[in-house]
Amino acid sequence: MAHKIVDEPIILRYDYDITGKKIPVYSAKVETTITNTLTGNTYVSEEDMQNDIDDSETSVTESDIRRDVLVIAPKLLTGADILDDDKKE
Repeated sequence: MAHKIVDEPIILRYDYDITGKKIPVYSAKVETTITNTLTGNTYVSEEDMQNDIDDSETSVTESDIRRDVLVIAPKLLTGADILDDDKKE
């Protein structure tokens, strides 16, 4: 089973559309898989990987590690709002 380290999206800030509606702006979701290229095993965390490298009883080095990163961009707003003449300032 491949282990994935998942960083869920968070709200970075709020923007406002032309009508004044508050719109959240999210970060991207990031899924990272860290693989030992010698064994094919995956790590559950960066710490787990670093412990394997630091362990004097293993021959694992940083060059034996592969990181696959999947970035899932947040949904973008599509379309536009147009102010009615009576709502214009």
